[in-house]
Amino acid sequence: MKLLYLDFLWALFAVLIPIIIHLFNFKKFKKEYFSNVALLKEVKLETQNKSKLKHLLILATRIVAIILLVLAFCQPYFPVNNMKKMTDKVIAIYLDNSQSMDVKSDEGYLFDLAKSSARSIAKSYAASDNFILLTNDFKVNHQRIVSREEVIELIDEVKISSTARNINEIQEREKDLIHDFKGNKLAYWLSDFQVNSFDFASIEKDTTITTQLIPFHQKEKANIYIDSVWFDSPLRQANIEEKLFIRIVNLSQNEVTTKVNLKINDKIKGLINETISENTSKTVSINYSIQNKGVQLGAVYLSDYPEPDLVFDDTFYFSYQIEQKTPILYLSDKKNQDTTKGILAVYNNTENYNVSVENFSSVDYSSLNNYSLLILDGISTISSGLKNELDNYLNSGGNVLLTPSKNIDLNSYQTFFASIVKANFNSIRNSKTKVKRINKAHYIFNNVFNQIPRNIDLPFVNAFYPVSYRTQSRTENILTLENDIPYLTVSKINKGAFYFIASPLSESSFHQHALFVPILLKIAENSQFISPLEYTIGANELIELPQNNYFAGDLQIKSNTSDLAFIPEVIKTKTTTSLDLHHNISIANHYLLLHQNKLLKPLAYNYSRMESETTFYTEEELLKEIEKLGLANNFSIRNNAQSFNENGLTNILKEKTYWKLFIIGALFFLLLETLIIRLFKMN
Repeated sequence: MKLLYLDFLWALFAVLIPIIIHLFNFKKFKKEYFSNVALLKEVKLETQNKSKLKHLLILATRIVAIILLVLAFCQPYFPVNNMKKMTDKVIAIYLDNSQSMDVKSDEGYLFDLAKSSARSIAKSYAASDNFILLTNDFKVNHQRIVSREEVIELIDEVKISSTARNINEIQEREKDLIHDFKGNKLAYWLSDFQVNSFDFASIEKDTTITTQLIPFHQKEKANIYIDSVWFDSPLRQANIEEKLFIRIVNLSQNEVTTKVNLKINDKIKGLINETISENTSKTVSINYSIQNKGVQLGAVYLSDYPEPDLVFDDTFYFSYQIEQKTPILYLSDKKNQDTTKGILAVYNNTENYNVSVENFSSVDYSSLNNYSLLILDGISTISSGLKNELDNYLNSGGNVLLTPSKNIDLNSYQTFFASIVKANFNSIRNSKTKVKRINKAHYIFNNVFNQIPRNIDLPFVNAFYPVSYRTQSRTENILTLENDIPYLTVSKINKGAFYFIASPLSESSFHQHALFVPILLKIAENSQFISPLEYTIGANELIELPQNNYFAGDLQIKSNTSDLAFIPEVIKTKTTTSLDLHHNISIANHYLLLHQNKLLKPLAYNYSRMESETTFYTEEELLKEIEKLGLANNFSIRNNAQSFNENGLTNILKEKTYWKLFIIGALFFLLLETLIIRLFKMN
């Protein structure tokens, strides 16, 4: 015999109650004085014996009645037929609580119908079975095996979520949770089966899990939404006209005209009317300018949308920061003042950069992470210590511009280029040549040229270092010499960029050429630490920070419009510092990252656009997908989501349980107690 509810065994302590009553309820006898007490002693002795027997019988009936009553609530049973142990089944229920489920059908809101069906599924199984609830939130309290009563409580607590998941994420999490379970594995997926998030080709075959798909149908709706926004260059500047690009998608059968509004820091910066053809997308742009530096909180939003139920994707938040000045460190070990003055003049003539000039031999390497760009001009040797520091700096997102001197330590250069840049560095070649090609498609030249003349006069060089870049080197040529030797290159090294000019500046006319200024400015511009304009709720994206020591500790995320505030987890490695928000943000809006209560950077969060495409699988299409992928043996569709029999498996259990017999036994002993009390009175 087994017990379903072992927790009720604690009630057995109730047997102490009649025992305590028995110990403290002995009958007290009065003394009576008679002349002849012989007969009275005999009567007294007989009465005391009967009283003790009576109390013991009553005590026994009460104890047995309490024990039987407790066991009845524990529901004792015997496993019968070919049934395995009653706890050898696990039922995984995926309840889709994405925003697309928050719509009304003829029977009611889809999400409420899905919750009702999920409860019915749980009730259709035995109380001894195991359950797991999965939603798009991936909450910790859901990702564990619970009882039938607990899963029903969890289902009642589920609410619509701003997090969207694709089906392979759901299936992977489901398999991870029930992988080690040895019994029968059953799964139910309750969803509207949105095509955009249910990629059946990504579903893995698992013959150990039997899955039922329960669709909640809704009609396709017209929707127009903002898909994304971006700029064509990474640098944001004050008092410079910006062009913001906006991609708008029209998912309807009609041409739609809508107003596109742009706000920066709650001030309207642009308003345009756009017409988007049916079932297509269109990229539009709005020009604006900002007078003040610092944090810029932007929002683009639509009005006059065709479907009033779908408004979560009509606003797109973004944010950025206009830096006061980009920090640059200039190091040199040569005395050629002409090129030094030329480089410094490029950056000192603009207010966007702050250049620090330090002695190469006495620089504090630990301070490198405080600079966005490191310029090594005319360096003759790269020591092992410098090589290691440059490696760490580049891997953590730093940017380096290196120009060699005419007399270098060739071995140190060869070691650096071989291990860091993945290239072969060769001896200097004293040969006069010219720059032959400009890589106009490279990002360095974005918005630099309106038109390049055919016979443009390009720089010449008197000596250069030939460098052969290997296939695994992530290197692009920016300028190339006539002999096809790379002259100006950029190599991507993890998160950083390494720029190399193949000749000493004193051996070329490059520093006197018109290309020199825009190239140096663009290198500095692209060296800034650029944060994403926006993040997606539910995507679990880490927020990366520059490798500055001053970011460590005392960090806080705070809502710009509500009381929400929390401390993010700081994940610090040798090369990166990032923050994990652990899904604490669920509402699209602007947020602020604070360091010691001072604003560090702005953050913008948007809802996933996975929910914006309002196309859904029909039952026929689901069947075709299942059959096409060979999943029919383990996947099936339940077309009536409300037809779960809440008594099916429970009745099997009830037929083999004995709680009623224990209730009858408890009543019998209570009746026996009453009879004992009355019979002893009659005697």
